[in-house]
Amino acid sequence: MISNSARRALAASLTLALAAGCAAAPETSTRRPRRLLPKEFDPTSAFVLPKAPTSAEAFVRSLRLAMGPEFQITRSRGFDRLPWVFIAWSDASGKFEAVSERLEAEPSVARVMPNSLFREQGVSAKSAKTLPWNLGDAALGGLDVAPAWRVLGDRPARPVVAVMDGEFDLAHPAFEGLLYRDCRDGHASGHDFVAGDADAGGGTWAHPTAVAGIIGPAVARGYARLLPLRISEYRNRSVEAYASLEHILAAFDYFLELKTECEGIDGALPRIVHLGFAVESPEAPEPLGEMFELARREGVLIVAPAGNHAVGLDDLSIPVWPAAYPHANLLVVTGVRRGGRPDRFANTSRAAVDAGAPSSGFTTLAPGGETRGLAGTSYASAHAAGAAALILACDDALDPVAVKTALAKTVAKSPPLVSLWGGRIDVGRAITELAAAGWCGAAP
Repeated sequence: MISNSARRALAASLTLALAAGCAAAPETSTRRPRRLLPKEFDPTSAFVLPKAPTSAEAFVRSLRLAMGPEFQITRSRGFDRLPWVFIAWSDASGKFEAVSERLEAEPSVARVMPNSLFREQGVSAKSAKTLPWNLGDAALGGLDVAPAWRVLGDRPARPVVAVMDGEFDLAHPAFEGLLYRDCRDGHASGHDFVAGDADAGGGTWAHPTAVAGIIGPAVARGYARLLPLRISEYRNRSVEAYASLEHILAAFDYFLELKTECEGIDGALPRIVHLGFAVESPEAPEPLGEMFELARREGVLIVAPAGNHAVGLDDLSIPVWPAAYPHANLLVVTGVRRGGRPDRFANTSRAAVDAGAPSSGFTTLAPGGETRGLAGTSYASAHAAGAAALILACDDALDPVAVKTALAKTVAKSPPLVSLWGGRIDVGRAITELAAAGWCGAAP
């Protein structure tokens, strides 16, 4: 018969043995930690970073050989300014989690990133009241643009704003004379990166037409030219359009190439990109961050919405991109309602948001030559992109950081919530102060 003391000794020895076994387990385990993925992404495509510099074609050939015939790559592309290679594969080849693990085991692969899907940042039309309000009326929460138009006078339209969105209704009469004509081939209908052709028009989509209508006809009033670039599509009967990271990067590649070849021709200044989409992801979409940095070096300002999640971005466990990027050439804009306070759906942040602009209670362009009321932080960022175009029309020597600073430091503050979002853009004050400081020369 075992004594009580012997039982206690045996129990203690078993406890120690179990503890030792548990402590040793992580050292011998070969299981990989579960990858944290974006909220929305394409399960049969990815971005792959080669370990050594190579062409996209050569890298894809090597992947086909290494992965075997059962892994069917259906589409691939490289990017002029990025080392990443995009690949898409058949459903039968597996989903992203399994395929990425196999890819990262290849000696030639440094990293694999998902093809994130960015959602357009408009909200339901039912939430939008069609109540036109004067963008020049600061009391209503507008941009107070009238002083800017007075300072600019008869200056020629020079800034080119790339509007990365869906299928535009470019036949809307309000766009007449406002579309940028490409210096390389003379066409003025942008580019479609989803269908792969040189025409972003012909659509009846509300979001892109409204965004372009705010930037060009409503705010810039002829001082800017619009470059429509289609990057989004409706997927699986979705109510909202999504832009894949693949198409966003392709559009940036196109715009930066256009800037290199066309800047200065007929006075064109391709220096502003509006990207009215967002994605929630634990990890930063790394290729897009690299593209933002390249855009900064080439003097391009990127304007993006804070998002429509009705939260404080500083408190989120999963960041919202592109708002969470730290790039100095990124202007993040939240939505302001009548009266100057943040809209009920608009994200705020003490750190990430630079300024606010109208996101509801206004009328903008709609397909078929119409107008309508809409709501969403992508419309707020559209107002800010138009304001940035006016700043550049004032003085083309201003770099993207200077344009962003000019708008952010002159915001109209609306206590007590101003600490959460900076304040409402006051482009009239921004341009008036720039002119007083000697930045804006006399109109030609």
